Amino acid sequence: MAIVDLAADTVRTVDIGIAPYAVAVDGDRVFVTCWGRPAEDGKPHAPSAGVEVETEERGESAGGVLVQLDRNGEVNRRWNVGAQPTEVVASGDRVFVACANTDTIQCATPDGAVKETGLDGLPGASPSSMTIDGDRLWVALSGENRVMALDLSTGKSQGSIETGWYPVAVRKGPNGLIVADAKGEGKPVRNARGLIGAVRVLDPSKLKPSPKPRITKSHKLPVKRAVYIIKENRTYDQLFGDLTQGKGDASLVMYGREVTPNHHALAEEFVLLDNFACNGSISTDGHAWAIEGQATAFYERSFGGWTRSYPFGGDEPLAVSEGGHIWDAALKEGRTFRNYGEFVYANDAPNFATNYKLWREGKPIPWKSAIGVERVKAYTCPDFPGWNMDIPDGYRADVFLKEFRQMEASGKMPDLVTIYLPQDHTSGDAPGSPTPRAHVADNDLAVGRIVEAISRSQFWKDTAVFVLEDDPQDGIDSQDGHRSICLVASPYTRTGVVSSAFYNQTSVLRTICDILGAKPYTRFIAQSESMHALFAKRADLRPFEARPATLDIGQLNPPKKNAAKLDFSGPDATNEELMDRVLWSMAFPNRPYPHDEKE
Repeated sequence: MAIVDLAADTVRTVDIGIAPYAVAVDGDRVFVTCWGRPAEDGKPHAPSAGVEVETEERGESAGGVLVQLDRNGEVNRRWNVGAQPTEVVASGDRVFVACANTDTIQCATPDGAVKETGLDGLPGASPSSMTIDGDRLWVALSGENRVMALDLSTGKSQGSIETGWYPVAVRKGPNGLIVADAKGEGKPVRNARGLIGAVRVLDPSKLKPSPKPRITKSHKLPVKRAVYIIKENRTYDQLFGDLTQGKGDASLVMYGREVTPNHHALAEEFVLLDNFACNGSISTDGHAWAIEGQATAFYERSFGGWTRSYPFGGDEPLAVSEGGHIWDAALKEGRTFRNYGEFVYANDAPNFATNYKLWREGKPIPWKSAIGVERVKAYTCPDFPGWNMDIPDGYRADVFLKEFRQMEASGKMPDLVTIYLPQDHTSGDAPGSPTPRAHVADNDLAVGRIVEAISRSQFWKDTAVFVLEDDPQDGIDSQDGHRSICLVASPYTRTGVVSSAFYNQTSVLRTICDILGAKPYTRFIAQSESMHALFAKRADLRPFEARPATLDIGQLNPPKKNAAKLDFSGPDATNEELMDRVLWSMAFPNRPYPHDEKE
C-alpha cells in the first residue's frame, strides 16, 4: 500500500498483506481490505500473481482480510472477512465491508468479532460499494443492477432501487444517490467491447421492496450425459450469416460453409440458434461465464488493464466464483467427470509446422501441462493439450477419440465431459502460422469428427453435445456483438428447426445441470431458462456424418514484412482490436473495417 504525503510531496509503501484493494480513513484510523489471505501449512493454496494464497478445494480464495492501521502505517488489528472485500466504510466502532464474492456485508467491531448480513439467493449479487446516509447503509449490488438500503440498527434490507448495468459505485450526494454503472444501459453494439458506462442520480424516496431471487423451473430431459465443447472468439454472423433460414448478415460472413461445413451441417440437421449470446466479452470473463456461470468482481473491475493478473482457466484464485464450476456441481451429485483441455496451458511445444508434421505422421507432440486449479488435475486427460495455437485441433480430436474408444470398449462414459478446441481463435497473419481459414477449418473438422464418433456409439441414445464459443470478441455481428454460435446435438434435438428464443451460456449450464440432476450454483444459472424446448419427445438415432475439410488445414501464412506483431503466448496476449482488424482485412481485403465506415 502506498502512503502519499501531499505536503511533503513524498510516497512510501507499507506491506500490509496480499492484494490490498479498498481504503477508508476515519480520523486517525485507516482501514484497508486485502483480497487474499496468506497460505498456511496444511491448508489448500494456489499462486496469485506469484504469491501463495489460501484457497478452498474448488479453487476459489478462502477469503480476504480487513486491516486497521494508524496514519503512520503501523498495523493495529486484522480481521478475516469474506472473499473479494471490495469496499470498506467506517462508522464509529463499526466497520462495514462489502464482500462481493461471498455476497455478504460484514461488520467488524473492536472486540474482534465480524457479524455478517447475507443476501438472499445463490452467488452473484456482488455487493461492491457502500455509502452511509443517516440510519441507512446503501449497497450497490453489481450483479443485480440495483442499490439496496440496509437498516444500520438491524442489518435488515429496507428495499432497493433499480440502476443501470453493473453499478460499481454509490455515494451520498446533495440531490440524491450518485451511482456509477460500469456498463451503462446495455444497448446493442456491433462489437462485444463497445459498452459505455454511465453516472446517474437516484431519488432515495423511490425505494421499493426488493424482488425475490428468480429461479426457473427444472426440467427432466431425455438424456443423462453432457459433452460440453468450448471454442474461441467467433460471432454468429462470422460463421452463420450465410444461413438464410436464420437472422444473419451474409456480408459479415468470414468462415462460411466452405470453411465450416460441419458447423453448418450440425446447425441444419439439429437446430439453428440465431439468438444465442455469450455472457462475456473476452477470453478471461468468457471462460468464467462458460464454466462458472458468473464473472466475479475481480473480472468486472479489471477491464481497465488487468494489472494484477489475466485470469484464464482458474489460474487466479482471487477471481474464481464462490459458486465453483460446472464440474463441481456434477461431482457434488456423485456424477462422473472427465476434462480435455479446459483450464490447461500447453507450454513449450514446437512451432506449428513441426507439430503438424508430427501429427500427420501419427507421432506425439511434445508439450508441458500447467493447470491452475489443483482439483481439476485429477479429472484431466494428461495427453490432451489446452491453449496453444501451434497445436492442431485435429491432434486434440485424436487424443480424445483414443480415450473414447476405450470408453466404448468398457461400456462406461463419464456423465460430464468438457472439451477445449481453441484453434478457431486463429493466429491472424502471423508468418508460419496457419491462415485464419485453415485454423477455423481444422477446428470445424475436429468438432465434426467428435460428434460423429459419439453419434455412432452406444452412448448416443442418452447424450447431448453442446458446442459454443467462450466469447465473441474477434468479430462483428449485425444484431449484437455478444451474439454467437451454439450447437446442440443429440438424438432428441435432430429437428432441423430454427429457434430464435434467447439463450446464453448460463442457459447451457442450466440445461447441463438439469441433465445431471445438479442444482444451479449461481443466481445467473438459476435465473436462466433451460434449453428444454429444443428437445423432442422421440429420438432420431441416425448418426451424424462428419464432412471432410474442403481446404488445406495445413496452409500457412506466407512471410510478410509488414505483418502485425501479434502475441499468442497466452490467451488475449495480443491487442484485441488489432486482431479484429487483421482478421477483417484478410477476409475482406478491399472493404473498410466497419468501425471506420462513415455513418
